[in-house]
Amino acid sequence: MTKYQLRVEIDLTRFLDDLTAAIEKALSTEIPASMILNNREKIRNALKEVLNQEIAFNDTCGLSLACKEAVLYPPWSPEAEKIRAEEKKKI
Repeated sequence: MTKYQLRVEIDLTRFLDDLTAAIEKALSTEIPASMILNNREKIRNALKEVLNQEIAFNDTCGLSLACKEAVLYPPWSPEAEKIRAEEKKKI
């Protein structure tokens, strides 16, 4: 299985706020604004639940040169798809 590193270089609470805002924006054309605002905390808590399962605090994160100097590709980019395809060939 391919492993990913989530680099959050902003405060984690701000990251959660940004994700919540992105969801609100995406829903804004489909759902009345009042309904979105009334459910903001539910959206935020649902995101927090998912992130809590996947993000771990480690006080040594970011200290390794392998992490700092790694080439970054968004997980859904063509470059990342190519790397995953190469990894599957090795298995």
